[in-house]
Amino acid sequence: MKSPSKNKSVYLTFKREIHFGPMLFNATFEGFKINEELDTITEDLCWSDDEHYLAVVEVSFDSVSKSNISRLKLIDTITGTVSTVDIRSGQIIPKSVSNTGDVKY
Repeated sequence: MKSPSKNKSVYLTFKREIHFGPMLFNATFEGFKINEELDTITEDLCWSDDEHYLAVVEVSFDSVSKSNISRLKLIDTITGTVSTVDIRSGQIIPKSVSNTGDVKY
């Protein structure tokens, strides 16, 4: 999935599918680097118009609660910093990211 100017990209490689849920992918980033490893992510990505920010949803299985946990992450494509916006059981779908890093979901 390319950024608005197509200077940055996220390449998704299928990993698995959650039963009655989203498909999960391993991500490779081109045009920027991030400071941490991500677990599998959904294909629901949102770029800010200026490509400074990218919202992704990381999904991992929690063996204690025996459920999938979604983590809405905000990536600063300039510094590589990854911050967590929200964590919850169930699906999160980012709708938009502003040029200041505010995520609507």
